[in-house]
Amino acid sequence: MRTHNLNNIMLGKVFAFLLLCFCNFDGKAQTRVDTIYSFAPPDSEFVMTIARYNGQILIGLSFPTQMPFDYLTIERKAAFDANFSRFKYITFDDAKAQKWHLIKRDVYPYPGAVDVQYRIKYVTKDGVMRSFPSILLPAVKE
Repeated sequence: MRTHNLNNIMLGKVFAFLLLCFCNFDGKAQTRVDTIYSFAPPDSEFVMTIARYNGQILIGLSFPTQMPFDYLTIERKAAFDANFSRFKYITFDDAKAQKWHLIKRDVYPYPGAVDVQYRIKYVTKDGVMRSFPSILLPAVKE
């Protein structure tokens, strides 16, 4: 059990490092990456990482093994919203084509002055829906 958790932590650190490399080597002179927030469920099905980068929000997903899902959605909600809304839809073939490491950009993010929560919901091939706790991306304080 301890090895399983250690592997999960190492995978999260590696993915956070790759996300930082993606943010820092894209050719822009002034890059700014705030704190990176991540979530990994206890059974290590995936690692979700969120970072605010130059006014954009990047969401990274990494799957340590081939998780058998039909489709996966990334949902978000602002602090003042009551319900989550879906904004990214990822199929099994999309994840497999990118070798189980995805980086998605929130194209129409909420303003930086608003706390935003992101979560994962997926449906297995058997039709079972699972949703996971959300990650809070706090508002930018200037």
